[in-house]
Amino acid sequence: MKDKNVFLKFVIYGLMIVISVTNFNSCIKESQYLEVNPTSLNFDWEGDRQYITISSNGNWNISTSSDWLYPTNHGYGGDKKVQINVTRNTSTSMRSGTLIVSSGSLQKAVNIHQAGLTTLPAPTNVSARQNARSVTIEWNMATVATSYCVYRSNSANGIYTPINTTPHVTSPTHLQVNDNNPNNGANYYKVKAIRNAIESEYSNYAYCYFN
Repeated sequence: MKDKNVFLKFVIYGLMIVISVTNFNSCIKESQYLEVNPTSLNFDWEGDRQYITISSNGNWNISTSSDWLYPTNHGYGGDKKVQINVTRNTSTSMRSGTLIVSSGSLQKAVNIHQAGLTTLPAPTNVSARQNARSVTIEWNMATVATSYCVYRSNSANGIYTPINTTPHVTSPTHLQVNDNNPNNGANYYKVKAIRNAIESEYSNYAYCYFN
């Protein structure tokens, strides 16, 4: 009888251990966590990269429906610093998107906001070359510009008025126009970049002189 009682005690203790381990494993599963910081990012129109930090004790993945923002890592496990890339916004309107970080049944959202186009860089490396009775004006293309306007004055700090010319591409990054009616004397030229209703500042001037 005594041996039987001892055996029953061992059986009971064994069952208690099994129950404890089961409960412990259940607690581990229930304590799954997912943290993302920060949960909001702001970009200017030119786009750039910023970072979020993901902390989790499980595997996770990142998804988005916006084609203008993308993470460098779409899936991983544990803790990770993830780079978020945003392309240029060539519209004048702000745009917003969302990244969803998922781990099991847990989800965290990261809201992305990007300003619309507000300024254009001015054209660079403007030059003026005298021909027989015309002037060729050349410059480097400005970022995201869709058109240009060339201005002329008879002095460096004078009043610049547009000349009716259509630029043509001379290389992947270079444009030029011809002024077929230059003034006698000094001719100073400046160029503005244009996109939609947005104009850049004047470029630096270039000049040539006709006798």
